[in-house]
Amino acid sequence: MANLKKIYARPALLLVVITILDQWSKVWAMERLSLAMEYERLNWARTPINYHDSIKVFDSWFWFRYAENRAAAFSLTESIPEWIRMPLLIAVSVGAIVGVLIWLKRLGPKAKIMQISLGLILGGALGNLIDRVRLGYVVDFIDWHLRGVNPSYTFPTFNVADSAIVCGGILVLLFGGREERLIKEQRESADQVHEEHEEPATESLQGEG
Repeated sequence: MANLKKIYARPALLLVVITILDQWSKVWAMERLSLAMEYERLNWARTPINYHDSIKVFDSWFWFRYAENRAAAFSLTESIPEWIRMPLLIAVSVGAIVGVLIWLKRLGPKAKIMQISLGLILGGALGNLIDRVRLGYVVDFIDWHLRGVNPSYTFPTFNVADSAIVCGGILVLLFGGREERLIKEQRESADQVHEEHEEPATESLQGEG
């Protein structure tokens, strides 16, 4: 039990923090950016106010803009019928979460960087999974683009969960292999020392016999 706590404590903390932040930010986006009708009391009358579907943080490259993604990242699987696509995406998300949990257990308690990396991926995967189960689509609202240049470019709209998955993936690519090799070498070294200690004991028993 203590070993499992060392393995899963960091990933669990990241999972909770990222999931809460992701879901809170999506609720904010739906309330502020989805063109829902808001009402303001003026002289005892209610007047409808249309909120814009975008907020310009930096006009030329960074907006908040509401979008609903019923496909995978970068609109992958968009051509698949929805009655197949949605169960498929949910199954893939669940499978990814289970796979990451197994990977963490296999790495053991010493894989500190991988615990952070995979914790980010877990939080992001759970955040988007909640959207798919609850809403039938993923809420995106972070819009990066280049306007005022030729040609202009718009990066696919994303969210906090997507950001966590990408950051976790980059950390895995940069540090994961190195840390896994180091842990493997430490285990092999420990096994070798253990075998060397066992051999004299075996020889002593044989000599006594």
